Amino acid sequence: MIIQSDATKKGWGVVFDVTKIGGRWTQFEALKHINLLELQAAVFGLKSFADHIRGIQIRLQLDNTTAIAYVNNMGSSKSLELD
Repeated sequence: MIIQSDATKKGWGVVFDVTKIGGRWTQFEALKHINLLELQAAVFGLKSFADHIRGIQIRLQLDNTTAIAYVNNMGSSKSLELD
């Protein structure tokens, strides 16, 4: 199954199968770097659909190359906040 997530400085969205969810960032959250917001959107998606994705393989689709690198490498030594 595929989970697609995306974020902007205004909000986030996630699509799983035919279900779409999303929301707006708080004023404080919107001040954070877009790389962090992209990863946070992915986490929200995984948590939101956790009951439906147990025991299956998930492909997480992101459009932010830094977020992709952090997911693929399971973190980095460059940013503790992104880890």
